[in-house]
Amino acid sequence: MAAASFAAAIFFDNAQRHIDEVQASCPRITCVKIPESYSHSPSIDIDDPLMVDYITRNHLQHNSYLAFSNRLVGRTHGYDPVSGINQPHVDQFNAWEAHTHAMGPNRALILDWDRTITVMEGVILPPQAATFAGNGILNALIPLYPHHIMQEPQLREVTTVDALMYLCGGGGRLNAIVQWLNAVAHQGIHIMILTNNKACVTAPHLFNELVVTLLQGYPNYSITCSGNMIFQGDKGLALSYDPRFNTLCGAAVAGGRRKNNTRRRYNIRKTRRLKKLT
Repeated sequence: MAAASFAAAIFFDNAQRHIDEVQASCPRITCVKIPESYSHSPSIDIDDPLMVDYITRNHLQHNSYLAFSNRLVGRTHGYDPVSGINQPHVDQFNAWEAHTHAMGPNRALILDWDRTITVMEGVILPPQAATFAGNGILNALIPLYPHHIMQEPQLREVTTVDALMYLCGGGGRLNAIVQWLNAVAHQGIHIMILTNNKACVTAPHLFNELVVTLLQGYPNYSITCSGNMIFQGDKGLALSYDPRFNTLCGAAVAGGRRKNNTRRRYNIRKTRRLKKLT
């Protein structure tokens, strides 16, 4: 049985490129641009005043995820101080919700992950589809990075809550995001994570655990890894290939006919890949 199409959807992303992709492929989806300091991925040293302030202000000095990521990837972090959904963006969602309220629960909130839900670019997770053990990832990490972990025998279990606390801007902002998403869940609106984050592809079980924890177990959610080999980072293409968005994707052309160029783009890409293989 085919999935029912969403009657309305709203999309949040910090990258203008992805906003443009969704607007081009799915013009009936409302798009909200989240601010960012850098059009490229941030790389801030752990001793930079920005990082020192971030860690101190949010009481993250003893955060287990921060301790682990420092030992695993070194001193640089993807912190962007102006990024992430905040109250003005929640107000935009509330206005959209009021405008589409008569459509009932058959609506979708589509959220980018990096620097939209979070204030960081990237997630440090194992490059495999491992699962969390005891609500923490230390047991999953030991076989992959024994040298790093054995150097720090007192390293605490890396919990999902600590990971979210660090990625999402500390306890205050994380709680605000959780409360907002709880309100969305109370309305029965579908919550979709649409991300190019590499962990979505390389460690899907671990990434899913982060999302499930953030959503407090709300079952009406989905995750789409638009950075996979099929969509190659094009979020408009990813949505246009999801049958739930059939009524929201596809641009109108002269004479009332509808044309969707995303399938043609995908077929061209597929043909090019096949030519390279032959």
